[in-house]
Amino acid sequence: MGTPGCSHQVSHDGLSYAIPLFHQRKHQLLLGHLLVAPMPTDHAPDCLGLQESLRKFTKETKSISEYMMTMKSMVDDLALIGHPLSDDDIVVHVLTGLGPEYKELNAAIRARDTPISFEELYDKLADHEIFLKREESKKESSHFTAQFNQHFNSNKPKGNSNNRRGQNQNFNNSTNNW
Repeated sequence: MGTPGCSHQVSHDGLSYAIPLFHQRKHQLLLGHLLVAPMPTDHAPDCLGLQESLRKFTKETKSISEYMMTMKSMVDDLALIGHPLSDDDIVVHVLTGLGPEYKELNAAIRARDTPISFEELYDKLADHEIFLKREESKKESSHFTAQFNQHFNSNKPKGNSNNRRGQNQNFNNSTNNW
């Protein structure tokens, strides 16, 4: 039957077999590898396409929420086909796709000593988006005020008030002549 402690008994069709432990461990390792192995390589074209899409993806006119959800979806898809990205790689892809209005925040995040999580990056970008909208609103408001003032001032009579007083006297004198 084999050396005790060096084999494992397996029964099949009423027969008992002794499998040496080193074979059992080898099979367990092989099975474990198969269960956690990446997807087969027939997903390579999908992987290359997703990586290219991720590399070219930019925020453009999307909200930060839309941008980050799409980015996260592409990153998750890559992980599902066996090509996960590191947190640092994800942050670099997100920052690379932002426009020039995020350059100060982009520089600050890249200069950090400690890595930033996806969630914290999302929070910072959402806060900056709110700031940008507030600043845009202020610009539009001041632009409207400037246009109003320009229009209002252009409709005022030109000249000094003494001339107007003289015109009124002439008007009064001309009405008395009737």
